[in-house]
Amino acid sequence: MASTVASAADLALPAARPVAAEPAFDWTGFYAGASVGGRMLDSTWTATELRTPGSPEAGAQVMVDRTSPRDYVLRGTHFGGFVGYNFMVAPRWVAGVEADGGYAHGSRSRGGIPGCIIVNGCVTGASTPLLIPFGGDSARIGMGWDASLRARAGFLVTPDLLVYGTAGLALQQVKIGVTCGAIVSSNYCFGTVGQPGISREKTRTPVGWTVGAGVEWHVWGNWLLRAEYRFADYGNVKSRLPLNLTAIDYNTYRMKLKAQTHTLSLGLAYKF
Repeated sequence: MASTVASAADLALPAARPVAAEPAFDWTGFYAGASVGGRMLDSTWTATELRTPGSPEAGAQVMVDRTSPRDYVLRGTHFGGFVGYNFMVAPRWVAGVEADGGYAHGSRSRGGIPGCIIVNGCVTGASTPLLIPFGGDSARIGMGWDASLRARAGFLVTPDLLVYGTAGLALQQVKIGVTCGAIVSSNYCFGTVGQPGISREKTRTPVGWTVGAGVEWHVWGNWLLRAEYRFADYGNVKSRLPLNLTAIDYNTYRMKLKAQTHTLSLGLAYKF
């Protein structure tokens, strides 16, 4: 019996089978996705020059009244798409580049033309006060499509959770519009008695800079969920509007628009 026990003790126990660790998600590679959120255009309209209505650009300059500058704030739902490429530059650091495009419809209209809202303040030769508020005039701002090209850099808080910052170039379509009341009521537009009002609109696409931050989560398989905030500044957007009711339209009104956007979005992407 002792011999049998000793022989059994000499037998090697079977080695435990190692449990394979689940590989960490590899962030390197191309990805594409879509997003939805909200976008706000914060703008300030400043009249820079008013000319005598109905005269060439060389005509007499009219004083801009105290209603310029004037603020216009627009809000709209933003839909977009994005593509990019990530690099794992270190075990917990990710860098990459991303391009995106989107659209948000929003507009804001206010009575009067900035710089020429005070009754009789801009009509040359008028002898009696106008009785219609704002002279039947109005000004409006609208936003349309947008795009950006940015660099990204982030830190992996966990193998599946990336916190990142982003910065680069941005574009934003901006629509600048003015409506003049009929000649008998308009505070600025010039024409003959009995003429109806007119509308003028210019579309501009300024280039600016953008910065932002976000979090991206590897939720399952190759799917990524993100939340992101971005700010963009497009500087001063300049425009000339021919506000003349006669057959010949002179560029009688000049303005600039300081435009900035704030965008908050939620996106879903697939990594290839």
